[in-house]
Amino acid sequence: MRLACLWLALIPGIASACLNDRDTLEHEARNRPAVTDAISGWFDRNPPLYYQMRIDRLEKEASLTTAEVDDLSVAYDRIGESAKAKAVIGPDLARRKSSDERYRWYANHGTFLAHGWFKAGAKPENLADLRQSVFAIEKAIKINPQAHFGREGTQLAVLRYFLAMKEGKTKESLGEWLNRSLHSSEWERGVPGLIMLGNAWESPDMFAAYAYLLQKNEKPSHAEFAIFRYEELVKAGKVPVTIDPKRGLAEVKTSTGHPVLTEAATKRHEARTKYMLDRLQIGEHPDTDPRFWSGYKSPKRPPPDSKIPWQTIQVGALLLAGLGLAFTFVLGFGLRQFRGKTI
Repeated sequence: MRLACLWLALIPGIASACLNDRDTLEHEARNRPAVTDAISGWFDRNPPLYYQMRIDRLEKEASLTTAEVDDLSVAYDRIGESAKAKAVIGPDLARRKSSDERYRWYANHGTFLAHGWFKAGAKPENLADLRQSVFAIEKAIKINPQAHFGREGTQLAVLRYFLAMKEGKTKESLGEWLNRSLHSSEWERGVPGLIMLGNAWESPDMFAAYAYLLQKNEKPSHAEFAIFRYEELVKAGKVPVTIDPKRGLAEVKTSTGHPVLTEAATKRHEARTKYMLDRLQIGEHPDTDPRFWSGYKSPKRPPPDSKIPWQTIQVGALLLAGLGLAFTFVLGFGLRQFRGKTI
């Protein structure tokens, strides 16, 4: 039971980036995946009440558009009710005529199936839902290969990893699997997308995989930042569940991350959540109140290198010491010469 809870708490977020609702579209209109933003937490996350209020409103409607069905089903999934999400969206495929509508159905349905499998304990003897999930995401990609900047390709690779791992067909870490399966142009957008639009923000496995990918593609400082987030999650009690998540990461040093950016991102999230809850609790909601965000101002994002890394300080100190010695030598030599001439 404990292991099942760990799977539920950690893994569904890895596979949840193909959820499609109004928030997904609004997020992508404003943002592009960024390494430091994804690792520090500098992105929008909504409290459960936000989704529950959406559910309460849409459940009262006599009929829903396909976009509203997406909103309702995704809202259920966001609060952990994947079975209900699947039940809401399941019968809706028949009336979806446009390619975009059908794409959204397969992407959402495939994600709900994966979440349901993880919630049921991610058992190797019960892989039917996971296989159907892989099929649905493959179908979604075939309909719209470039949706979400190609992020579905990364999600599909992650799902295939878990399928192969549970079938005993691989002993690779998730990072090794993704590095072998994807081109850098895919995971560079896909992995931040999984973190910023799903619960992979809470997954040590994903951050270890991200560090491996960054290291392999010669981005050592970003790899160190990803490992910092991995270790932060482990210390907070999040338990890695993939095969040897840090394998191949011996060269990545433990760092202090980017404390200024991380602290600023935490304060931003807390302030945004408080702003939302203060209004949600009195019945206001962004779906129905166009002025909901009128009193909110997001703080300016600090640069990720606000604090000089210790390695840079060490190098600078050595250079200054060298210059100091050189200056002392030149000054001493000059004084001896001057004294010699005056005697």
